[in-house]
Amino acid sequence: MSRLTSRKEKDLLCTNLRQLRVGYGYTAQNIADFLDMSRSAYSYYEIGKTVPDIFTLNQLAEIYDINTQDFLSKMKPTEEMLRARPRKRVVTDPKLLHQLTGDEKSLILMLRTKRIAKAIDFLRTHFS
Repeated sequence: MSRLTSRKEKDLLCTNLRQLRVGYGYTAQNIADFLDMSRSAYSYYEIGKTVPDIFTLNQLAEIYDINTQDFLSKMKPTEEMLRARPRKRVVTDPKLLHQLTGDEKSLILMLRTKRIAKAIDFLRTHFS
């Protein structure tokens, strides 16, 4: 994925990354924490300044439970992709979701994608 064949593909990737992140309710910092990078480095993906490598793209696909090719799909993630792959609802009262801190959302993301060792390290550094 480091070389996209057209500007259109790169724009589509940027748009899909942002729409998926926002659609799932994550901040750029949540995703950056999961990917072990700075928020600004992740934000470069969404604005098209850089393109994620295949390893990073696979991690992003894991977060959103999609195929890596879906990032270059012409469908709108917030409508079709998210409807086709609904998230598991863990919070019983959606009004409480906004009360979670960024660190708590990052931890949930790590646990949801079965990154237990990373979650334990995160707990040690952020909540000790």
